Amino acid sequence: MGEAFAWGWRGFGANLGPILLTVIGYLVAGLLISLVWNLLLSAGDAGLRWSSADGLAWAAGGGLYLGSVLVSLVVVVVTYILQAAIVRGALAISYGERLELRTMFTFPNLGDVLLAALLVGVLTSLGSLVCGIGALVVWFFLQFTLFFVIDVRQNAVDALRSSAQLVTKNAGTMVLFSLAALLALVVGALLCGVGLIVAIPLVVLAETYLYRRLLGAPVAG
Repeated sequence: MGEAFAWGWRGFGANLGPILLTVIGYLVAGLLISLVWNLLLSAGDAGLRWSSADGLAWAAGGGLYLGSVLVSLVVVVVTYILQAAIVRGALAISYGERLELRTMFTFPNLGDVLLAALLVGVLTSLGSLVCGIGALVVWFFLQFTLFFVIDVRQNAVDALRSSAQLVTKNAGTMVLFSLAALLALVVGALLCGVGLIVAIPLVVLAETYLYRRLLGAPVAG
């Protein structure tokens, strides 16, 4: 695990420009969509409170609630698509390729990336209904989904299965890594959120190293 984070740190420092631009875009997009979600949710509350006097307003409020649920799903999907860009870049580094910004947004199998993002988004949203613990469980077992889609070019469903199998076969290592990754992300979030600009790519890069090593594949650098 120490080797994974050390490799991630070296990769981050050597490819600072494209990684930072992608991560900043990742955070800004997530923030903007979350703001839209909160506005829709607030409007839905207002509509439902008005429903006692006007049935039409109740219907409008209910529609806004449905819209807020859809927007929350969009937040998760967009988050995973942008995460896919970071994964694409991290894999390129692990191959020993020169990383460019356009590389991070080039997916030969974009349809599978989008479907995988949608499936993981739906499962994460459902898992969050179980006191939030379910979402962590989904993340734990499916954290390599995008790697299998992008690296091995599996379809979305096979990638979900492969990720769960790889994590299960290496449960001890993955528990320790996941705890370290969550700690890094929490510390990054506590630093006024600015720390996430470093924590997110560091975790994804370390995850890339671990993924390649668990499969017995070579890692450049």
